Amino acid sequence: MPKLGQPTMALGATGAPVRRLQHALRRTPNLGLTVDGIFGGQVEAAVKNFQQGAGLAVSGTVDVVTCNALPGGNPMPILEQRSSGEVVRALQNLLTNKRRGSVGDHAAGHRRRLWDPHEGIG
Repeated sequence: MPKLGQPTMALGATGAPVRRLQHALRRTPNLGLTVDGIFGGQVEAAVKNFQQGAGLAVSGTVDVVTCNALPGGNPMPILEQRSSGEVVRALQNLLTNKRRGSVGDHAAGHRRRLWDPHEGIG
């Protein structure tokens, strides 16, 4: 994840760096995380969960090591059927560990399951 604008974030932090952190955590995937710029209990739990899954020291604090392990916190691209390119290949790798580089029926089905509130993560 790109630098968040400060070296360490913990419970009680607020502002744009926390919003970028929340966006990044939503890509881990933690789609239920609220992006509000407040490092509260929900963010602390998400950070601990990410740290544990990434094999990092579990502290709930975002230090340089945790920050560098997180995915980017920029807005997510919008993909539609027939989208192609590197972002599609990355999505397919994440979802299926398959090949190709365009959103077809198989990847679109995964996308629907991810984003459908009745079937997806969240």
